[in-house]
Amino acid sequence: MPDKQHTLGQFETPTDVADLLLGFCLRRPSDRVLDPSCGAGAFLARAAQWLAWLGDGPQAPPEALWGVELDPETAVQAQTALPQAHILTCNFFTLTPDSATDLSGAFDVLIGNP
Repeated sequence: MPDKQHTLGQFETPTDVADLLLGFCLRRPSDRVLDPSCGAGAFLARAAQWLAWLGDGPQAPPEALWGVELDPETAVQAQTALPQAHILTCNFFTLTPDSATDLSGAFDVLIGNP
């Protein structure tokens, strides 16, 4: 029987890969980041550090970090690791403009596991 990670396609992004991709994408401390399959929040955690560094402050702005995760247990892990992030538990591919009102507007960076 396949395990949950295999079934859901879960793979934790290595920090150096996340840093490489974020380094290309993030430009301003006000950038809003969306990870449509955030898992436990590896990309969002690194994005928080990058945004804090870009803004020369202690942390990313409260509206900067957004994630969507299908697996409820993994979504709880992401929210616990990143209390300042907004984590939605749903299937990103079924979101419509009407159902995505929780996403609160546009994003500057859409990023995820390569």
